[in-house]
Amino acid sequence: MEKGKTRGRYAWSTQCAYAIHALDGDDNPEKHHYEPEDVITLKGKPYPEVYSENRFSWERKRAQNVESSAVDEQSLSALRAGIADGTISREDIMIKEECFRAYATPKGRASVECAFQARSERRMFLAARALRKGEFTKTVVYVQGAAGTGKTEMAHGWCDFLEARFGWDTYRAAAKNALDDYAGEEVMLLDDVRAQAMTAEDWLKLLDPYHASPASARYRNKASIAPRAIIITCSKPPEEFFCACAARADGGSANEAMDQFFRRLLWRLLVFDPSTYGYYNIEASHPKLAAHPAKVSLEITKPNGDFEILDFENLNHTLNPAPGMLSPYAATEGVIRDVAVKSSGKGLSEDEASELCAEAARYVHRRFLKLMDSGAIPSLPGPDEGCALELPEATASRPTRHGLPDGPPVPRAAEGDGGEEP
Repeated sequence: MEKGKTRGRYAWSTQCAYAIHALDGDDNPEKHHYEPEDVITLKGKPYPEVYSENRFSWERKRAQNVESSAVDEQSLSALRAGIADGTISREDIMIKEECFRAYATPKGRASVECAFQARSERRMFLAARALRKGEFTKTVVYVQGAAGTGKTEMAHGWCDFLEARFGWDTYRAAAKNALDDYAGEEVMLLDDVRAQAMTAEDWLKLLDPYHASPASARYRNKASIAPRAIIITCSKPPEEFFCACAARADGGSANEAMDQFFRRLLWRLLVFDPSTYGYYNIEASHPKLAAHPAKVSLEITKPNGDFEILDFENLNHTLNPAPGMLSPYAATEGVIRDVAVKSSGKGLSEDEASELCAEAARYVHRRFLKLMDSGAIPSLPGPDEGCALELPEATASRPTRHGLPDGPPVPRAAEGDGGEEP
């Protein structure tokens, strides 16, 4: 015996119906349907009379419950099937009313989350197997630039294009515990992530172009991770970014770790402030096997404002800038071409590469439009407007400006700031 817990206008009627499970369907074996005569009344109106008075309303409510249960199960079954074959995403569940109603119950939530977990495990397994078989290699891009230079919008433009063109999904990681919510997406965008978000070992495993390894997470370690493209955006150079975790816990030296980081970065793009030079200047660097052990000096600023010089010696790999500068569209062309080739394991014809890169450049330009409208960056001609893609005369010590051929001049820096002569 227990005190009734139901409240409200129909509390007494519901409690009386519960005595014989009058509101439950026949498909629930735990709810045996008793006869009204099986109920013994100790006080008040005999139960058979209560049953007679409420019979029709109870049967109507029971029919509604059975119908609702059937609809929910049917909806959940469709949701699980859609999640399994990849046609239903989390965004669909939150936006589409019929999906959300089936999800927004304890049973629905547990069922849907189980389906998503199974799908992510399978995606990671298949991607790791494809990487081991040599069907693709990871493309790792490091985009460096100060705040407000548009580096993040350029990276988002690449993700938009890869999603639209190849049907890939993008994982946008949090600044901390970066891999906690990774679910096997093909593109991993680590926007302004901190080096301390992972250990040196996890960073080296994640960025390895040829191998998939398990990664650490807070609640549950991830199975072998193998995204096809990894994009890191940061205001710090890669030397400083990885310096915090360069001295490895397994006894390796800082030089050894830094050398391995350099070797894994296929692209390092240094974005100069467009507000200073009137247009974009991007320096592209690639890892190179040094003919002789090299040395890299890094100047870092301590929390108290003091400067410290760190020297990394005997490096076998260094990041070597290419001659000249690139526009965002030329940088996009190089990155997308590499992603397409390395993800498919086969080459592209010149026509295929040109069409692919031109489309990707349009996605980047659309991302820049809102920045230009707000005045955050100078006006940037579109990729179809004939602007120069490469600046062979520009260098890191003296970036330059460029715009439409024979077009009006764009704002430029004063002499001494790296701009052109007035």
